[in-house]
Amino acid sequence: MKNSRLERKFNILLFLVFAVGVILIGSSLSIAMDYQIGGQAKLLIQTMNSVRSYTSNNIKPLLADQLRSESAFISETVPAFSAREVFENFTKNPEFQNYFYKEATLNPTNLEDQADEFEANLINQFRQDKNKQELSGYRMLKGDKLYYLAHPLSVSQPSCLQCHSQPDRAPKSQLVKYGSEHGFGWQLHEIVTAQTIYVPASKVLELGLKNLSLMIGLLVGLFMAMILVINFLLRRAVIHPIQQLTAIADDLSKGMPTLQQLERFQVGNLGRMTRSQDESGQLLKAFHRMAQEIFQREQHLKQINQVLQVSEAKERSRSQALENSLRQLKRMQLKLIQSEKMSSLGQLVAGIAHEINNPVNFIHGNISHISRYSHDLLDLVALYQHHYPAPATEIQQQADEMDIEFLQIDLLKVLASMQLGTDRIREIVLSLRNFSRLDEADIKAVDIHQGIDSTLMILQNRLKSKPKGGEIEVTREYGNLPLVECYPGQLNQVFMNLLVNAIDTLEEKMDRNVSRVANDALDESMESASGEGSFAIRIQTAIAEPNSVQITITDNGVGIPEEIQNQLFDPFFTTKSIGKGTGLGLSISHQIITEKHGGTLQCVSQCGSGTEFTIAIPIQQKSGKDLDKTH
Repeated sequence: MKNSRLERKFNILLFLVFAVGVILIGSSLSIAMDYQIGGQAKLLIQTMNSVRSYTSNNIKPLLADQLRSESAFISETVPAFSAREVFENFTKNPEFQNYFYKEATLNPTNLEDQADEFEANLINQFRQDKNKQELSGYRMLKGDKLYYLAHPLSVSQPSCLQCHSQPDRAPKSQLVKYGSEHGFGWQLHEIVTAQTIYVPASKVLELGLKNLSLMIGLLVGLFMAMILVINFLLRRAVIHPIQQLTAIADDLSKGMPTLQQLERFQVGNLGRMTRSQDESGQLLKAFHRMAQEIFQREQHLKQINQVLQVSEAKERSRSQALENSLRQLKRMQLKLIQSEKMSSLGQLVAGIAHEINNPVNFIHGNISHISRYSHDLLDLVALYQHHYPAPATEIQQQADEMDIEFLQIDLLKVLASMQLGTDRIREIVLSLRNFSRLDEADIKAVDIHQGIDSTLMILQNRLKSKPKGGEIEVTREYGNLPLVECYPGQLNQVFMNLLVNAIDTLEEKMDRNVSRVANDALDESMESASGEGSFAIRIQTAIAEPNSVQITITDNGVGIPEEIQNQLFDPFFTTKSIGKGTGLGLSISHQIITEKHGGTLQCVSQCGSGTEFTIAIPIQQKSGKDLDKTH
């Protein structure tokens, strides 16, 4: 069975949630890997600082006198030497042989500490920003990708200048070992060294990618299973009942229900869903009861019709008054059938609008959250790309395959499209509910303009551009009307009948234009006189005296011949071709306006110029009831 639009939209929403989850998990694992590597580097650099502190506070004071008197330089008095020795013992373990420690210096006494170009840049950054106490990131060193963590070291004690200010102040043993060309000229509080730890990152990144791949695989499996289960439940509980109701409603729109159609509610899947206690089951039960009532009324009407036909055969010789009564009964019968159809369709429209409204509101309410989450995640990705412009090769390849730039742009467009789609569905649902107005079967004070707008929304498809002629332009010239007491559902039916007739006559005008162009026989004078180049409907409302409102619906269609205008409101009279009209629309509309509302319905038309229908009804009906003044 082909997927429904609701099912497709729901699947798109689930795929978006899954994609957001994958991006969030990937970002979390990346942050966790950085945190793990950074934690190792901080632990090592703190250990080296402890060794330096111990050497400076405990070893160097004990050997200070010996340093001045000995001819050989005592390296153990130098904190940097002690830290380097301890780290070299640490790296003798094969597991840590790719770890490196260096007190990178621009002008070192020991040339082993000479800073390379990268490390010199770190020192200059510390010097430019005295408040910066740490730099970290990734670099390639000796063929490996390493994570580096650097801290600034400055000349914090005046005693340090004894060995690094001028050669004549340094111990002679130092000059003998290292010479007098390097390691001098330092100043108090000057940043001279970038204490740097290098930690290998390749293995940690490989492990993180493995974990990410495994987690994504598990999520994909779980997501596909969840999609299948949700789609099965959605199709069974919502989509399938709506499709069944749609099929039955199509059958009912073509004629009265039959016994075979009613039996479909008792057997098979539809019978099982009818016995369900959930919302779809309740809707099916209500629809079944409605169809049964229509069937019973139809049978009753058929019986009445048979009785009337027998009576007509027996009483042919009776007076003309009896014949008029019989015709009146037949007329009332057809009107009753038409009324029952409208009532049934109204209940169906209201029920479907109610059922669609809940899931649409759920989707519409969550789109804003998804949009906000998506913006946050995209901002996080952009920030990550800004601070780490050169990610690992595997990450770069994955980003290229995903086309991350297109995803960042298209994701927001998809969310905006979904927002527009749900807004459109909600407008249509509201128009259907306003048009049906099943909860307003009695006289109520309502906004006439709202009923007209709802009717136009339902007829929007017929008003759009036609391939054979053009688009029908609707002009609304609304006056400042008060709330009008009326039967809202019946008044909407009148608007529907008049607007459908206007659209039909404009489409007939389009057909004539196409035919004339094809035969190359267009009469230019006729076109200029009748305005056949445009297709328009104008709706005007105003307050008319005394105590009444006037609604005028005008079209510039083909018009109605004057000789038949006095028959327009007769039952079964129609100017449409066979099969396109019943002849009851204007008759029922006239009865609703005149008998139900105590108003008038008039028609003015001229062939080739169009037709104008004018409705006038009282603002307040003559009733003693306490009317509901809300709309």
